[in-house]
Amino acid sequence: MKPRARSIKIAGAEATAFLLAAHALTEAAWVVVDKTGRSWSATLIQRPGAPVVDLAATFRAAYETERLRAAIERAGRPLRAERLRRLLALDGAV
Repeated sequence: MKPRARSIKIAGAEATAFLLAAHALTEAAWVVVDKTGRSWSATLIQRPGAPVVDLAATFRAAYETERLRAAIERAGRPLRAERLRRLLALDGAV
């Protein structure tokens, strides 16, 4: 049986999150990524022998997870900088 291709397009997608989501699916599917303007699209083709899953839903979940991870990381930078400043102040280095 020939594997069917599924396409997913996200307008205005965050590039890093989109590419990390594509990478996360490489064990279950072949992924072809394309960018047109501000829209990113991925064509997902189920790999033979891989567990059968809804590739589009799995991709969208991975994309949202990567967006959330990036948002948490961005929010955490000032906290890490403040913690480091306090540790250096305790050590007498600052």
